[in-house]
Amino acid sequence: GRVSGKQVSGPLAFNTVSGKIRMQASHFPSIDGHTVSGNINIQTPIAEGPYHFNSVSGDVDFIVPLDSTISASLNSISGRIKTPLTTTSSHIKGGNSRLEIQGGGVEVQVKSVSGSLYLKPSEETNNEEMNNSTALNPDERSSHPTDEPPSTESNMKILDRIAAGELSVNEAIEQIS
Repeated sequence: GRVSGKQVSGPLAFNTVSGKIRMQASHFPSIDGHTVSGNINIQTPIAEGPYHFNSVSGDVDFIVPLDSTISASLNSISGRIKTPLTTTSSHIKGGNSRLEIQGGGVEVQVKSVSGSLYLKPSEETNNEEMNNSTALNPDERSSHPTDEPPSTESNMKILDRIAAGELSVNEAIEQIS
């Protein structure tokens, strides 16, 4: 099921299969979140971290203050890191992406098969945008240039093997790398 909250504080840990997680105007010093297909939408100032997310196909919308310093990494078959925040360095190779936001800082890590990480500034995000953020076409969101994604046929074979229990998410990501 869906989980939502507002003005929640403390370390956050969650596991969901297909329920959407949505937390607004909250304060999480660290997050350990796992989902299969539910999207994650969290608004929090960056604290000491770490912020870890695992997803098979759900996207992570992470809404942070405009002046946040973040070291973001994504290990994914077809997901990407997308952000309008100032990127001071980036390294993208195959399914591994690493962006330093405003010089780098607190670790935000996502492991996913096809989900993307969207780092959004809270000053530029109103409630209506947050309600519709997962409905936006990824081409309409700000993004950082990336390598070409693997072929759809290859992705489907790997997703089928994950669904059949033949591969873990980490094994699938290693195969793509």
